Amino acid sequence: MTTIEGPNTQIYTNETGSFPLNKQTLGVFETGSTISLAFKDRTGAGTKQFDGQTAQLVAARVSDDPDTSNLNESAIDEAGSLTAPEALERLLAQNRTISQVNRNFTFTVADNESIEDGAVTTEFEPSESGTYAFMLVTSESGGKAVSETNGNISLMNDTRVLGVDAAPVQAGTASATQLNSDVDPGENVTFDLQSNLADEQTSHAVMLFNESVLADQTTTINVKGDLDTLLENGFDANASSDNISIDHTIDAIDGVARLEAGTDVMGVTLANRTEQRTVSLPGLIEFIANESGQEVPETISSGDVVLNASVSTALTEGNATEIDVGTSATWTAGNYTYVYVATTNDSDEFSTEKGEVTIGNVTEPGVDPEPEEIQLNLTANRTEVTVGQAIGFSVTGASDPVADAEITLGNQTATTNASGQAVIRPTEAGNYTAEVTKASTDTETYLRDTLDFVIETEPDDGDDPPAGGGGGGGGGGGDEGGDANSVATNTGATVNFRSTSGGTPLSVQVPSVASESAAVTALELTTRFSESNFRVEFTEPQANAPSGAPALDSSQGTAVSYFTADAIGISADEIEQASFTFTLSEEQLGDRSPDDVQLFRYVDDGWTTLETTHVGGNEFRARSPGFSAFAIGFESQQQATETATPTEETATPTPADGTETPTDTATATPAGPGGGGPGIGMIALILAVLVILGTGVYFQFRDDIDLDDYR
Repeated sequence: MTTIEGPNTQIYTNETGSFPLNKQTLGVFETGSTISLAFKDRTGAGTKQFDGQTAQLVAARVSDDPDTSNLNESAIDEAGSLTAPEALERLLAQNRTISQVNRNFTFTVADNESIEDGAVTTEFEPSESGTYAFMLVTSESGGKAVSETNGNISLMNDTRVLGVDAAPVQAGTASATQLNSDVDPGENVTFDLQSNLADEQTSHAVMLFNESVLADQTTTINVKGDLDTLLENGFDANASSDNISIDHTIDAIDGVARLEAGTDVMGVTLANRTEQRTVSLPGLIEFIANESGQEVPETISSGDVVLNASVSTALTEGNATEIDVGTSATWTAGNYTYVYVATTNDSDEFSTEKGEVTIGNVTEPGVDPEPEEIQLNLTANRTEVTVGQAIGFSVTGASDPVADAEITLGNQTATTNASGQAVIRPTEAGNYTAEVTKASTDTETYLRDTLDFVIETEPDDGDDPPAGGGGGGGGGGGDEGGDANSVATNTGATVNFRSTSGGTPLSVQVPSVASESAAVTALELTTRFSESNFRVEFTEPQANAPSGAPALDSSQGTAVSYFTADAIGISADEIEQASFTFTLSEEQLGDRSPDDVQLFRYVDDGWTTLETTHVGGNEFRARSPGFSAFAIGFESQQQATETATPTEETATPTPADGTETPTDTATATPAGPGGGGPGIGMIALILAVLVILGTGVYFQFRDDIDLDDYR
């Protein structure tokens, strides 16, 4: 038995809302096998009213030799030339007599079961290959609904059809063997095909598609107006396309189609064509409708799923061949389903086979991959600290931050955050080794790392932390934000920070960082964490750029003085923001606007402009994300003009004639004839699901058919 898990298909009407067709699994069966049919209750069917009554399963097989007695010549030709799909349509078409139906079908009353809760489960065992239609019928009076004599049926006056279905029964099981392995997306899959049918002219078709993606999709048939009226008139696309729209979550099909002219697949004759592209599903549906002479229903893509699917066909004089099925380079690696269908000139002679192939590098189920080894790397902002001083740790692996790693230092532990950072404040003096570890997973094994530390006792209150060269005293700062003081040095000043509170600004006056042109008078510092025992060293402003930094480019501005401010004993990652208060001499300011005064910072091999505010008089304040070399000066006139002029979005100009300027759209429209349109090749999905295995979906839609014309 060959089965495919198709999309979940449902019908929507204003009267009943959405109700399922209960037909997601589609199959081709074997002669002698048991076909189990479960007719389920659903919204709109109203079958619970027949609970307790006997339901008869009627199986109708397309006749090999239709009875043409008492028919004129044209009617005989018509009866003898019906294909299986045409005969099935005849079974359910309106305005046909019971004698016409009996000429084209052989009937069997296969089973009798009791209806419970509006549902019935029944079975049928086909003895011949061919195409079968099934009807579950009951009598409103409780008696027999159908009687059968020599393969012909007659219906009682009160017969009701509760449900219908269909199933193709194949003459034998075909064989499809993959000849090549290690197929990557964009390469061919080669199959050796054996139809196991008579050794005569045979049409071969192999469809390759992602079945799991297909099974996750939904198709909704929207019926406009009254469903009963539509069904009474017959479910014919020419009569009802205006009343039907199809809503589907598959937006497009991506694949390769290679079709040989004359190939006949279940009554559909294909033309010679090769296509490799992505085609929209609405375009494909339109093509199928046009090829079959039907009006095109309205189609709506409600999703963005692209189904990977390809098809190849071949016409041979014997029952065996080799065939290549293409794949697209854009396909994802994984397991793909193939369905092989072979057909002879006899519409009842067909065989199928289903299997799987692997495209790309996919781990076999049940085989666990070897876990990747990742070496942890432990770093810290300082390795010589005093008791209580914060140590900022960073953990990386293959250059990426590692979260949820555990760092141990003495008797203390900390876990890294999403940025791979953690803080530990040692409580005891001594020499320690910090260790970082992380629990392994099924796919990753983490290798430990260590780092040595020297932890000293906290200095007495009278001791100052390390500072720059000697000099006079300076201002200090101390509040809930921490404790700091500044001292003048021979080259400028040093601000010593005893402690800071994470996220809280700490201000301190800065002495002796001055020249005749400019001066830095105060520093306000905010650290990310609570820190202690570090310093910031300032140099006096000077006319020339400091060592390691070029002069400020004239396109950015004009520098009056340069100075440096370097943080020692704390890393850049632990600094949240520094704010400098500085002054500019009246001589340098001259007639320039205070708004032109700017503080520049040299970082990452370039000068950047810092946010600068005029406090009043000749005093200014600027904020910086860190420390390095700085320049006090004026923003260039070009920069000032660019900054002062807001940038506006420019509307697309409209030509003088009033027509809109053409613009590109995000929606791709399939090209017309001769331009590589949808392509008959992408008929794969339709052939595999709707034509080969999906006949029952069509009949499920017809399950309320009126049988008055058959009695």
